[in-house]
Amino acid sequence: MLVRGVALVTLIYSACVYSAELPPLPANFSISFAVVDFLSNVTVVVEDLTSQTLQNSTGIHLWKGGIGSNLVIRRDEKDYLYHDGHGNCSRSKSPIEVVVVNPLLLPPAFFNRTALTLYDLWNYLKQFSWNKTDLPSEHESRQLQNYSTSIRLSKNNVIDVNVVLFQPWLSLPSVKARIPRSVEIVAYTNSKLGTTNPVMNVSFFLFNYKLLLDEASIEHFLLPPEGVYCSGLKNDSFPEIKLQNFMVSVEILQHKLKMPTEIKLFYSADKRLASFTNMNSSVLPFNQGLNLSSYEYVVTHDFDSGLQYVVNGPAATCVNVTPIPLTAGTGKLSSEKGQPYLAFKNATEVLLKVDRLNFGYVGKRQLDDMMLEVWVAKEAENNTCFVHEVWFNKAIVQDEVLHASNVVLPWALRVYNSCVRPDKKNPKVPQERTTYTFYNFLPFNSTLIPWKRFDVSTCLKYDKNESYMTIHVNATVDKLYSTGIEVVENFLRTAIAAVAGVSPLRVSRFMFQPDGNRTMVFFQISNVSGVVGTRTEFFQAEKDLAAARHALNETLQRQDVTVRVPRRLEKDLVLVIMCHSLRDACLLCHGGEDTVIINYMGYTGGSMAGLGISMLLLGSFFGLIIGFYLWKRHRGIAYQMYE
Repeated sequence: MLVRGVALVTLIYSACVYSAELPPLPANFSISFAVVDFLSNVTVVVEDLTSQTLQNSTGIHLWKGGIGSNLVIRRDEKDYLYHDGHGNCSRSKSPIEVVVVNPLLLPPAFFNRTALTLYDLWNYLKQFSWNKTDLPSEHESRQLQNYSTSIRLSKNNVIDVNVVLFQPWLSLPSVKARIPRSVEIVAYTNSKLGTTNPVMNVSFFLFNYKLLLDEASIEHFLLPPEGVYCSGLKNDSFPEIKLQNFMVSVEILQHKLKMPTEIKLFYSADKRLASFTNMNSSVLPFNQGLNLSSYEYVVTHDFDSGLQYVVNGPAATCVNVTPIPLTAGTGKLSSEKGQPYLAFKNATEVLLKVDRLNFGYVGKRQLDDMMLEVWVAKEAENNTCFVHEVWFNKAIVQDEVLHASNVVLPWALRVYNSCVRPDKKNPKVPQERTTYTFYNFLPFNSTLIPWKRFDVSTCLKYDKNESYMTIHVNATVDKLYSTGIEVVENFLRTAIAAVAGVSPLRVSRFMFQPDGNRTMVFFQISNVSGVVGTRTEFFQAEKDLAAARHALNETLQRQDVTVRVPRRLEKDLVLVIMCHSLRDACLLCHGGEDTVIINYMGYTGGSMAGLGISMLLLGSFFGLIIGFYLWKRHRGIAYQMYE
């Protein structure tokens, strides 16, 4: 009798129906569900992320017939973005209509003609009254609630809606928000004959949900897919690379071949110099317009002389000296001063095609455990299409102008090929992708230019009697080495070039030799190349060697030249190029002057080879003697016999 009573109470409880309002959805959620239209036999899968705290936004991934499309709605900004899965993407301020995309398969005649999301549909349904039924809890680990209603939209259009809800895990009992386990919508039209005809029978079936939204999920849903360019993106604040002098390494990875390569760029806006590794297939601007044959070539552009130096990197041999090509990616044609000339590009233009492409802002994406600002542009050439996707990061760098400041630098550039696929029958053809990763951005100020990185000495002409010179400075060799011999060499090179009136590229091959409490410094100044350079913005005709020697000698006959070398932990080292110390190095080598040159030399390669051969012969001799002795010895086993 007791068992029958319990069963009766349960039956009455489960059948209890009362009027109620439809509960709200959570403020932030990610939900996945299938939408089935039973009348037209169409099924789509919807992944929906909605966040009321992020500009009241919804991002949808819609899968239909194996094609994935994306819809992003930012309601507070009235911003709509749609990608159709075939490479076509656009952003606008106008709502997307259902003729373009219909995530919930709802007929426009019964609902708004704009594309509705679950959030929009829910807010529409909440304005009506509902009948609520509490379902038995033993069917689920959570209490299920059934809500049903019939809505007359017009005289002839009626929809019946049935929703099964549950309370999300880990939510407090006082929280009213619910998650739909299933939704069924049946639409009817009344004919003139008074009959009722169903025109829609759509059901939603939940298979996953999440309430905690991480940055990766937000990026995945609220941004267009990687490698897709969307028209209409904001393009008014593209980051500027505010570095005047820097060096950077770039790793290039063609994902199809999976073979990374590396190139380097040394750039100085103050000296209007650029030196880089040649790579014809690179899309980086500084590699463009050269058409050189080898990837091992190192190219240096001197925009003061208008000359291009090409050096074979591994062998350090000169390939050629030519005028800078007008198509070179380090320059751009200009005619601001009345006559056309080749101007030196700034850092942003040298690294990225900002002067040719229109970049739009995508948002923040995660890469290498960092959230980076992403910009995208589309480049169309002939019948192909490329998408340039630049990932920017903020870095703290030391610079003489910026000091310790936050500087926006490119972290990676991804270039996608075939962004628009002409073959719509096979839209899943994978995109070819090349990634350019920028690393080791090292800024330097104008006084610390690493001139050895711009070494073109093998391409320069030297006069055997006049190019080789020597001077004295007022510091010992030990002092120079403790300061940093390459740093000292850079400052001396700049000072000598300034006094002689030539480019520092023409001052090279430094050697240092002790001379008491002073140091004798050997160096070379090259003659003119004989090539007329391209007309540039700051073009200067090269001064020949005789004029350079005369200017240098005239100054050092009158006065000392002071060179200040900065040091981090100590006071600056003040070097003095001593007056009357300029000498012809060849005369010194032939004893033409009173100065005695003391050459401190170690063992040469020839002497070390001779020593090795001598030791080999000596070892062989002793080995023969010892072997002969052991061979002649009487060998046996000693033993003793006992009776």
